[in-house]
Amino acid sequence: MTRLLVSVMLAGLLSILGCSKPPTKATEFRGPANVVYTVETWEDAGAISSDFTRVYAGFGGGRGRDRSLVMDGAYLEIPHIVWSGQNDVTICIADGRVNSFQSSTTLHASGSPIKLRNHLDEHCGGLPSTVAPNGR
Repeated sequence: MTRLLVSVMLAGLLSILGCSKPPTKATEFRGPANVVYTVETWEDAGAISSDFTRVYAGFGGGRGRDRSLVMDGAYLEIPHIVWSGQNDVTICIADGRVNSFQSSTTLHASGSPIKLRNHLDEHCGGLPSTVAPNGR
């Protein structure tokens, strides 16, 4: 009886750990050279709610499948992303807590690699993004 109970509990735990919930909101910011920054947010409702966001850099339009995690954090609000150069990106943060951040990211495609320099700015609310976001 004990083995059966442990087996059922283990199977239930593995099924929960093996399933990942898709993001509740994803927004794409397109930049030069077909680079796309995707902001994915997971929101859980309930008595104790949680909100977690990840920002990825990658290519749009099927140009390679390379995608790199740039930053993540809790309760992040990212209203826009500004390109100040071909490979220079500023991520504007309106609110939240950054857990991890990569100041440089290299994307690999069929051609040569593209190295992106990433910056954070909490005071760029008045700056327009060079490209309007595309919600998914």
